Amino acid sequence: MTLTNAERQANFKKKREDLMNSLATQNETLSAENTRLQAENRALIEKCHRLEIAALKAQIKRG
Repeated sequence: MTLTNAERQANFKKKREDLMNSLATQNETLSAENTRLQAENRALIEKCHRLEIAALKAQIKRG
């Protein structure tokens, strides 16, 4: 059975809409993961900085 032009266009629009919805969902998920990873990265940088300061203070005390 051959589809009419209108049916083909409707199918195409539906597939495109489904794809856009899927991409929007993936984008939201990736954005949330990115935000989480950025926060984790900042926390690790701060921890590293505190450890470096502690090591330098210990080095100064040893003189």
